[in-house]
Amino acid sequence: MPGLVPFKHAFPNSSFPLGAIHEFICNNIEEMTASSGFIAGILSTLMHQSGVSIWISSSHSIFPPALKSFNIAPDKIIFVKLQNEKDILWTIEEALKCEGLSAVIGEIRDLSFTASRRIAISS
Repeated sequence: MPGLVPFKHAFPNSSFPLGAIHEFICNNIEEMTASSGFIAGILSTLMHQSGVSIWISSSHSIFPPALKSFNIAPDKIIFVKLQNEKDILWTIEEALKCEGLSAVIGEIRDLSFTASRRIAISS
């Protein structure tokens, strides 16, 4: 992934693992902002290859026009806002089954071991 060249040695075999689940743990707004920027950088590369992604959360933590600074067309991301954590997890699981998506981003407050296993099996 050319967009991740500065970080390539941080990943196993100097390659960002695709087709895997990545978890970012954020304890405050600053960490969430940094993680969102990193995710947007990854999305920029993934979406140039094959199109559309989905972002599932309970809040409007992303300002879609700001994605343009990462060379991401905001209209190529489907934003889903749900209030219930159970609904968010179900939507993530179902989205991971869709082969036409470049990426699935899901924001949840607390990921239990059981929920993480279900998501891993869905992908």
